[in-house]
Amino acid sequence: MKLGYRQTLALLTKSENFAGMVRYVFDEQAVLAKWNADLAPLSQAIAKLQSLQRNKAPQQDVKTQPAGHGPGLGEIDHQA
Repeated sequence: MKLGYRQTLALLTKSENFAGMVRYVFDEQAVLAKWNADLAPLSQAIAKLQSLQRNKAPQQDVKTQPAGHGPGLGEIDHQA
């Protein structure tokens, strides 16, 4: 379980770095709000996953939790 939690921390760091890059690239553009709206569910899903891991939830709950949060990568289409 510790390995999974470390991987979740790495995922959180990568998603925060990605969100920062999006803010930098799309600063002062109308599309930034859409990106932020799409990235919010990802951050929430990671936070929930961390909470499940910290509370030692059953493995099945941890495995199924992220499914269904926000659009898939193929569904995100943000062209300026």
